[in-house]
Amino acid sequence: MDDLRTFVAVVEGGSFSRAARQLDLPRATVSRRIARLEARLGLRLVERNTRHMRTTPAGEDYYTAVADCLQGLDDAEARLAEDETALAGPVRMTAPVTPGAFFLADWVGDFLRDYPGVDLDLRLTDRMVDLVADDVDVALRAGPLEDTGLVARTIGFTRRLVCAAPSLVEARGRPRSPAELAEWPAVRFTAAGGDAGRHWPLRGPGGARAQVAIRGHCTVDEMNLVRRLALAGSGVALIPEFVCGADLAAGRLVRLLEDWEGPGAPFHLVTTGRRFRPRRVEALVDHLARRAAAEPWLEAARPERWRG
Repeated sequence: MDDLRTFVAVVEGGSFSRAARQLDLPRATVSRRIARLEARLGLRLVERNTRHMRTTPAGEDYYTAVADCLQGLDDAEARLAEDETALAGPVRMTAPVTPGAFFLADWVGDFLRDYPGVDLDLRLTDRMVDLVADDVDVALRAGPLEDTGLVARTIGFTRRLVCAAPSLVEARGRPRSPAELAEWPAVRFTAAGGDAGRHWPLRGPGGARAQVAIRGHCTVDEMNLVRRLALAGSGVALIPEFVCGADLAAGRLVRLLEDWEGPGAPFHLVTTGRRFRPRRVEALVDHLARRAAAEPWLEAARPERWRG
């Protein structure tokens, strides 16, 4: 079993050194186990030299079978170890910084109250976390997903609204069309596009589209700072509804061009493709999905106006 787990770690890590770090073993031990496995099978599983390593065709076939068997064993042990009377134990979750700052605390707070035995390790980062390599159970992700073999549950779509401080609207009046925004000072969000947010794609009544060139004199890479600069009257901004909703309701911001909005971004809950997940992880995913369904700023399906 040690040899098999070492072989799987070598293939998944792409090197003997990486596998040794993951298994907390000397590199020589990893090499010795692979050699012993190859001798027993009478097959070369891995081709290696001082710089490179690659899995042979026989090694690839063997890896597929072995990894599946080991996962089955791990699943069986996890089921036996799981306490059937209580939802308790560690759960590791990651989420982007902005959702974490604006709504995730409420969602997670309810869950921790309902399941006091769960020990939640929540990491906020805008880095694309590798769930398998970093041993993360659940990730909240926004935007389109790449096909990575992970399991994704789409929990809703949010839109971006054109907002400005009341003082700026008083000074300049309300724009009557998206084209007029080109004359406004703007706070641009750098992640809005490859051009650092210099063009805002908007959609309006009847599927109308506009690509607005923004004259902004300020570019920011953190959405809460975009919001704060908009509140200060520094410029018009295109802000996700979950970020600006409370400010709009309180009158601290004013929505402009009410019939127009920025593209809706989907939110997903992502887990690994492992066949078995502890009940505490399933409970967290279900809880977050229920909370998402109750949020007024999330639409259950992709908005019709943003299809095609």
